[in-house]
Amino acid sequence: MKALLFVLTFALSCSTAFSQVPSFVKSMIQRKEYDRAIAELQRLCKENPNNIEAFYVLGNVYYEKAQNDKRAEDYRMATENYRKVLSMKSSEKQAAVFQLQAENTIRTMWAIVFNDGVSAFNEAVQDKNPETRKLRMDTAIAKFQLAIEIEPDSMQVYLPLARGYIVEGQYAKAEPVLREYLKKNPDEVDAYTLLDYALEKQDKFSEAIQVLEDLVKRGKATPDIYNRLMVAYIRGNRIADAERILDKVLENPTPDTKKTAVPLLRYLAQVLADSGKYEAAIYQIKRALDLDPTVSDAAYNYAVYNIQYVDKLRKAYEDSIIAASKKSKKKPKIPEYTGGIPYYERALAVLRPAAERENTKQYWRLMAKLYALLGRNAESKEALNRVNSAKEDS
Repeated sequence: MKALLFVLTFALSCSTAFSQVPSFVKSMIQRKEYDRAIAELQRLCKENPNNIEAFYVLGNVYYEKAQNDKRAEDYRMATENYRKVLSMKSSEKQAAVFQLQAENTIRTMWAIVFNDGVSAFNEAVQDKNPETRKLRMDTAIAKFQLAIEIEPDSMQVYLPLARGYIVEGQYAKAEPVLREYLKKNPDEVDAYTLLDYALEKQDKFSEAIQVLEDLVKRGKATPDIYNRLMVAYIRGNRIADAERILDKVLENPTPDTKKTAVPLLRYLAQVLADSGKYEAAIYQIKRALDLDPTVSDAAYNYAVYNIQYVDKLRKAYEDSIIAASKKSKKKPKIPEYTGGIPYYERALAVLRPAAERENTKQYWRLMAKLYALLGRNAESKEALNRVNSAKEDS
């Protein structure tokens, strides 16, 4: 089919009624003496910049070369000459035929190159060998780039090209491709999510947030988009905004929103705990457990956050006594802090079912610690005994 197209277009170029290309040049092409033919055609184009047939046939020769050697430069030169044909004005009927064929051949070249890129991309994704996988992906990226050069307005190439960059970790290169795509397709959710991913990988959290907020404003947000926005808020240290999004998602919770909210609540709780906001962390991890009490890791973290919070309260309690006694030269006697008992008891109640369920050493060690903190030494010893028979931590 490709060869047939060339024969048809070349035959049209040989019309004696409008022939501005010498027959000896056409004979060179028929003998596949492409380099000699190109040199002659370039000379003709230089001598007469309005020789539409010469530019058209020159495009044909480069296209035929590209079909044989697959060189990107031949595709580029074919496109350049076809574009020149399309830009020329002529009242001759044959000129209109040249322009129609030039336009059709540009589309054909674009399809060939784009499909080659898709094939290389799919092969790369399936390739298990890191070295050959990268080579295939590099080929896919080069093909997609070339397809855009051939048809800059061919928007369907932009997302595969961006995905290729992202697969290779070239996030900075994916970003402008996606932004350009969104100028023409401002409601394409996939492009927003890819751009969000590329920006976050570059630690551009403020820009990632702006991208997702724009999508929400357009009324195109899905539960996944809200999840991404919440994560972006957390990474951008906008905790209040993250909590606001979570509250919105959980206004009317469904099984699906509950399922996605639990890991997000756990993530938020961990961020809060890492910044020393243990009370807020306890609140968020408890929300996760209320949605799904069977998440053992959440129960474990709930217990840990309670212990950490009591440690913080105890230190504040002791510091206040020391500060109050600074006027006295005597070393203050600090009474035992008992404010942690209700926190330990709540932690124990939540952790116990998870420890029974998981039966691993780390759960029983934490159980033993909680019992000891409550002064329940016999039960602490029993929990330590269970450590010996429990499964190894995964």
